[in-house]
Amino acid sequence: MSIRIGSMNMHNFNFKSSGSSKKNFIRIAEIIRNEEMDVVALQEVISESALNILLRALGPNWDKAWMKPEKSSAHASKGYAYIWNTKRIKPVETQTPYGKRVSYPRIIERYRLDKSKGQHALARNPYYARFTTRGLPGGSSYEIRLINVHFMYNKGASVVSDLSSAKMRKNEFDVMMEAIYPKQADRCYGDNMPSYTIILGDYNMNLKRPWTIGPGRNPVYVDREKVIVLDGNNEKCIETVQDQLTTLKNQEDDMNASDDNPDRGYANNYDHFSYDSVRFSGVGVSYRKVDAVRKYYSDDFEAYRNEVSDHVPIVIEIDIRNRG
Repeated sequence: MSIRIGSMNMHNFNFKSSGSSKKNFIRIAEIIRNEEMDVVALQEVISESALNILLRALGPNWDKAWMKPEKSSAHASKGYAYIWNTKRIKPVETQTPYGKRVSYPRIIERYRLDKSKGQHALARNPYYARFTTRGLPGGSSYEIRLINVHFMYNKGASVVSDLSSAKMRKNEFDVMMEAIYPKQADRCYGDNMPSYTIILGDYNMNLKRPWTIGPGRNPVYVDREKVIVLDGNNEKCIETVQDQLTTLKNQEDDMNASDDNPDRGYANNYDHFSYDSVRFSGVGVSYRKVDAVRKYYSDDFEAYRNEVSDHVPIVIEIDIRNRG
């Protein structure tokens, strides 16, 4: 049973309209259903009420979890969410002497920093979830651990340190890869299920590509696409993938590129997945950007921005049956 996992920055996802911008819940639900996403990690979910409307648009058999990190600033408090198809996947359940305990998603608030490397606390802590297919038709006994991230972009929000915007984003990447991922990936819960951990979300950082992002831009790049972490005798090679452009250009930006240019209208590849390629050895993994502007809005970038987001979704599909 393969599982398809989506991620998307929803750009101030709320049920209220503002000027010409009003979220099109029917269209957002159509994208999620048509792309056959089993679980979706969302960023910038401002209102739980908006999430409820989206679930109604998706129809039966969908559930949700929503939470905001502790406020280090108004900007940092933008919320996270997960939505999932209950016929395909569910939160991990554990039988205890006191009954069944469901592992609901939570904000990761405690992690160990290496101050010798200049690490600072995250401005916006990630949202952690454990899902499984065990007990569902065709399911298997393994769990998928997701770490939903939205690295801070605005240096004015870096109240936790005196870092510049670029250094703050690189700090958040390092802390996530070296402090948070290894701890969550190796954590044992007593249910003896093999686990596969993925970081996903809006990194606000580009993976390097063989061409420039655009004139006049000064993008922040992921320093290391593969991070080697040593923990005792265990080695992790945390690989960051998905280099297709996923953020829309600003409305005032020059979009006078040829119509057949697949990058026309896009600005940065900020949305990624990261996972331990050692742990995932033998697992079938594929990932892609969903070009939702062209597929669902006939190349109308302005309408998509107003009704959906300034990001398009990304999807990763994993097939544990391919495990060697």
